[in-house]
Amino acid sequence: MARLKETTRQKLINMMYLVLTAMLALNVSNEVLDAFVVVDDGLAETTQRAEQKNGAVYEDFERQAALNPDKAGAWKDKADMVHASSDSLVAYVQRLKQQIVRLAEGRRTQAIRADGTIDGRQINAKENMDYASQMMIQERKGEELREKIDAYREQLLSLVADGDTVLQEALNGSLNTQRVMTRDGMHTSWESYYFENMPLMAALANLSKIQGDVRNAESDVLQHLMTQIDIGAYKFNKLDALVLSSSDYVLSGETYEAQVIMAAYDSTTSPAVYIGDWRSRKLPDGTTDYEMISTRDSIRVLNGKGLYRRTAGAPGIYSWKGLVQIRNNDGTYTRRPFEASYQVGTPNAVISATKMNVLYVGVDNPVTATVSGVPNESVSVRIDNGTITKDGAGGYIVRPGTAGENATITVSAMVNGVQKTMGTMLFRVKEVPDPVAKIGDKKGGTIDKATLAAQIALQAELEYFDFDMKFTIVEFKVSGLVDGFLQEKASSSARLTDEQKALINRLSKNSKVYFEDIKAQAPDGTIRELAPMQFRIN
Repeated sequence: MARLKETTRQKLINMMYLVLTAMLALNVSNEVLDAFVVVDDGLAETTQRAEQKNGAVYEDFERQAALNPDKAGAWKDKADMVHASSDSLVAYVQRLKQQIVRLAEGRRTQAIRADGTIDGRQINAKENMDYASQMMIQERKGEELREKIDAYREQLLSLVADGDTVLQEALNGSLNTQRVMTRDGMHTSWESYYFENMPLMAALANLSKIQGDVRNAESDVLQHLMTQIDIGAYKFNKLDALVLSSSDYVLSGETYEAQVIMAAYDSTTSPAVYIGDWRSRKLPDGTTDYEMISTRDSIRVLNGKGLYRRTAGAPGIYSWKGLVQIRNNDGTYTRRPFEASYQVGTPNAVISATKMNVLYVGVDNPVTATVSGVPNESVSVRIDNGTITKDGAGGYIVRPGTAGENATITVSAMVNGVQKTMGTMLFRVKEVPDPVAKIGDKKGGTIDKATLAAQIALQAELEYFDFDMKFTIVEFKVSGLVDGFLQEKASSSARLTDEQKALINRLSKNSKVYFEDIKAQAPDGTIRELAPMQFRIN
């Protein structure tokens, strides 16, 4: 079988082997083998950075599972399994490196640091070709390592969705242990190719490369699992506040109760809303579905929201119910029942947030406050956390004070010469959410290198946020692996510097590029640290 395309790091190591063989044939000084130490140190540093980045993803899984155990818990369990398997394999490879060094240098060697890492500069037998062969070939540790890599690869592949052929090919390539065709056209085992008659320092560098490949494969699968949390979830692009109560009218002396919720909906996809009697039924898989018994009407749906209209008649309580039906991503339908009522009666105060049910610090929050049957000039409003002023168009503008504290808006009206409190509404006060960093229209995933290098600047976008508020990127860093070494370039503005574009142009196919330490400035001058972006070059 033909070999898969080698990565830049593999090419570098193979080139070092060829140079070493030629130098040994010429009886060149063994000091030149110190170049392998540099390669090994670079691979170790890259592996450490990958561990740190993976650690941040595991923390994200913890947060997701804590917020929504039903949705994210199963995917966190799979991530924990990847964590344990990756750590186990990396630790096993590290023990092999230690055993080879002790075999060559003795058990009290200074080449093994207190933390278990290897200091190649302290190894005297860098050029020796016997110790790695003895351990990996004669004692069959190489065969054992190959079997562990195979098991690890198959475990990761079992977690990848069938349709993700790109990730499957990447895992099969980076964790490939198939027989290898040598330069003389012969086939040899994977362990013989990489460890038999191999200089000790080169064998150590090869083991370090395997550790890096494991961490990179771990990273790829973690990103895949994270995206699976939202697979099958409904996609929404709008948020509105809804106040749910058993009745919209309460007589004097009675208790009024209501639930305030944030309702999400897709303004680009219209659900079907049917008015009438419904019933529930159990499906074979144990879930509950609903169906209409009699349909009196279907209501108009505009921008993802159904609009129910009836002309109020005589005083009294009026009930209505029905089903909402929405099409799922897989073509099936989800149906949910609803029931509501309203009462026709005397005037009452109505308070509603024009855009959101929460008030955001630092922006103008439009609010309407009216009392039916009372002229607007006789209505007054006040807020206990911030300021509220008229907007000149019959509404009000709220500028909340302290985030994290509730704000109560109270509506009063002059009725028969007496100032009466007509109603109140409790709002949550929040900071404006952090924007999302993007380059072009992407915030991660796969991207063409030429397309990425052609971009001019990063943008900070407030996703799914209705207020007109602009953030400006003020600094960020670009990092990536170039010729086996991590390169990092910074920009002190939103624009990509020439050095950053040059770094991107030097990246190889299937390598990763990171945009980190992204900071954005809000209109009020405050600085927000944004989530990093990660791309794979295709």
